[in-house]
Amino acid sequence: MNATLKNSDPPVLFPRVKRLAFIPARGGSKGLRRKNVLDLCGQPLIAHTIQAALACGGFDRVFVSTDDEEIAEVSRSFGADVPFLRPKEHARDDSLLAGAINHAFKEFENRGESFHLCAELYPTSPFRTPDLLRMLLSKLDAGYKSVRTAHTSSGNATRYYICDGQDERPLTPVWPNSLHGSLFFLGVFNGYWISPLRPTWGTYVHGINDPAERVDIDTKLDFELARYILENNLYPLAS
Repeated sequence: MNATLKNSDPPVLFPRVKRLAFIPARGGSKGLRRKNVLDLCGQPLIAHTIQAALACGGFDRVFVSTDDEEIAEVSRSFGADVPFLRPKEHARDDSLLAGAINHAFKEFENRGESFHLCAELYPTSPFRTPDLLRMLLSKLDAGYKSVRTAHTSSGNATRYYICDGQDERPLTPVWPNSLHGSLFFLGVFNGYWISPLRPTWGTYVHGINDPAERVDIDTKLDFELARYILENNLYPLAS
């Protein structure tokens, strides 16, 4: 289910602005070595995310942030932009992604390019359709400050807060067949405004119910599950 306004979405407040698809792909993955370039049913894992972002048609640039030359070359071969590499200090095991994002924004600004919206698309979440991306981008266009994808788990609910023009209030996830649950954010989509044209609306949380879309590849078992889904046509990547 989606955490939205009680009545309807806010009106479209802003014209079409420049949008960046930010795909983070370190070379030093630990859970599954070199996972971003591992062959997943005929093409590298990262290619599935690049192709969905390009097919979506909603981004001015589909950018891969990596410190690794092989990942950069593979990404370029599938149509992504990799005009510069991520510095090593932003690619360590303990590095925060925020550092890599800030570095990328500064590099683009130095090259005379700036963006108004950014969407982080993790290559470890290969199951997302162009239609899904277009729908989530439309929520940013509608005026939400950020849009995130999440699923829930049983247990004590974690509290998040939403502001939609009324007073800030707890966001309580309500899910079918579940009275209690916690939000777990997924790497399918994390979009937000980065320009001074900040909307006044809050966060839109899109609930992921499809088991395939919840796949987050960190281990060999995760990878084999993704392979099984693709080989058995259990997810419509092309839509």
